[in-house]
Amino acid sequence: MPTNEDSNPQQYANAVWADPSDLRDAQTVAADLDAILAQLEVTESVEVGGVSASPDSPVNGLPGVAMFEAQDVTEHVVVLRPRYIEAILGGTKVIELRLSNTKAQPWGRVNTGDLIHIRPSGEGYRAMARVARVQAFAGLTQEGLAALRQRYEPLIRAGDGFWAAHARARYATLIWLEQVVPSSMGPALPRSHGHGWYVVEAARRAA
Repeated sequence: MPTNEDSNPQQYANAVWADPSDLRDAQTVAADLDAILAQLEVTESVEVGGVSASPDSPVNGLPGVAMFEAQDVTEHVVVLRPRYIEAILGGTKVIELRLSNTKAQPWGRVNTGDLIHIRPSGEGYRAMARVARVQAFAGLTQEGLAALRQRYEPLIRAGDGFWAAHARARYATLIWLEQVVPSSMGPALPRSHGHGWYVVEAARRAA
């Protein structure tokens, strides 16, 4: 079984199988999942932080997956359930996944190097993190969602209920977190009213 301490999905495919035949099996499964995910192209260039991310940009050998590199750091506020926050602070949840039926935030709005403030709904801030890496997928199918779940769930730790609730999602944003620290400080924003993600500058303009 993969350990939750592995921060690189490819590492756990190559690190936890003692028998050589098991290792070959694990590598075959990983290759099959990558082949599925490679077909879920970001179908248009997305302007992010002043940078156009081409849908043909390869990430870890997966064509059609855009990795957005930051030029200017943007602040975000993320509203999460307490158990997810504890998992982030504990180092067992290293990817925040957002699934949606439309290009809703943070799809196309979050960059490597951005600052994320984390809090539970209706409460104060609990943590702060930097974005280490971003991948975006579009045109998701049930097969694609299943591949995302199998490939990354050990690092996302979303649980069965999350995947069931987003079974028809068409867009996915995977956000790797680093430099996670407890923090009670964060930007003052309006109440979320059910929203789970704010781009701070945009939220302040809309207030």
